[in-house]
Amino acid sequence: MTDQVDEFRNTAAQCLALAQITTDLHTRAALMLIAQRLHDLATNRPPPDLDAASDEFHAAPRSPQPVTLQQQQEQPRKEEE
Repeated sequence: MTDQVDEFRNTAAQCLALAQITTDLHTRAALMLIAQRLHDLATNRPPPDLDAASDEFHAAPRSPQPVTLQQQQEQPRKEEE
């Protein structure tokens, strides 16, 4: 079992090293998530309950007033004299 724990830790460290050098934000986030899950496996932590977190997020009260965006209209150009 120790070999597997060491492998999880080593792979997590590699994921973090790659996350530090990548410029793509989606790739960085994915690598960090994988590293976290591998770390959790190595330390025998249960994985997070993503379904419960999603349900809690969607059940949270929303702002009573909708957000409105204003579109800027192009102004006519003044002709140079």
